[in-house]
Amino acid sequence: MATKCLLSSPFQAVHYFFFCMVVLLLLQCCSSTVIRNTTFRPPAVYVFGDSLFDVGTNNYVKFADVQVKANFPFYGIDFPHSLPTGRFSNGFNLADQIVKKMGFRRSPPPFLSLVAGGKCSPKFNQTIIKGVNFASAGSGIFASTGSKFIVVPLKTQIQQFSTVAKNLTFLLGRTHAAAHLAQSVFLFSVGSNDIFDYEKNVTGGNQQFNVSAKAFLTSMISEYGLHLQDLYISGARKFGIVGVPAVGCCPFLRSFNFTGGCIVGANLLAQAFMEGLTVAAQQIGAVAPDVKYSLANAFNLSSDFIQNTTALKLHGFKDVTGSCCGNATVPCSPNSTVCGNRGDNLFWDGFHPTQFVAKLSADAFFGNDPRYVSPVGFGHLIQN
Repeated sequence: MATKCLLSSPFQAVHYFFFCMVVLLLLQCCSSTVIRNTTFRPPAVYVFGDSLFDVGTNNYVKFADVQVKANFPFYGIDFPHSLPTGRFSNGFNLADQIVKKMGFRRSPPPFLSLVAGGKCSPKFNQTIIKGVNFASAGSGIFASTGSKFIVVPLKTQIQQFSTVAKNLTFLLGRTHAAAHLAQSVFLFSVGSNDIFDYEKNVTGGNQQFNVSAKAFLTSMISEYGLHLQDLYISGARKFGIVGVPAVGCCPFLRSFNFTGGCIVGANLLAQAFMEGLTVAAQQIGAVAPDVKYSLANAFNLSSDFIQNTTALKLHGFKDVTGSCCGNATVPCSPNSTVCGNRGDNLFWDGFHPTQFVAKLSADAFFGNDPRYVSPVGFGHLIQN
């Protein structure tokens, strides 16, 4: 059930009246800046998805499995003060790197950190003006994905956003809140865990699982479209969507191939998902011309990192198959051996990229190479 953080006392009402006046003045200021410049920092960034974007959501999920948490060493070893925040990275993750390029210091904080213990943080309203991160490691497009680990599925993340949207309307008024959301950027990275689950059912010999790959992908894309539609109804207009990378080549899945190579079936699903998502986004754009979107082809980018000799030489990778912390089957932990130069590795742990790779990915998504972004790069989402 969505937590409400509406004001409850006359003193708070007066305090936030003045706060709202300041916000409205800032919005007017930013509007004038947009007219003078082609690129601007969006008023807010709202982040949804899985562990590629999670910045600590699962730290606040009661009974969440340790496998979907990263609030212990050696996670965060290269983060400021070597702090393990819940990011599945040695430092800043992909959400941070994308948001940095939009003019912010890092990803906004997890929604659940603002409502911990069922009580609203004193900074709840000030924070939601700039953005919130709802992403939860282990989650997927389907509500069932990751449920055994106790995570926050995409549907629930969007329900949590509805709390934010209602509070923005209360704070700014309906007109200004609508303008605020229309200029904000909504980031997504989700789908990998759905594919992991499907592959596990298919290759694991689940006799009761008889869903074809085509039916699975069709359902997956349809469900995704419904989630995006819900956000559109809530006021979202600018979408930055990261596709599923070449998940079959992550160290964990490689461990199931006796040759040590990639799992072809998982990669075919990831590639087909990107193709289907491209068509679905085009259809959404056709019926909703006020929508602006950018699709990041993480499959092509990660494949190039792994297989393209030129890319390997350009970025100086020495290991694109193994984990920097832990190994393919043993998770990263305080007892792990950690590689010395994290920039040499593509993967930080059995599933996730290093901070360096996250930075390279964000740079590519803000570029204009049609192999990595379509129909435009993420930079166009922050242009007037």
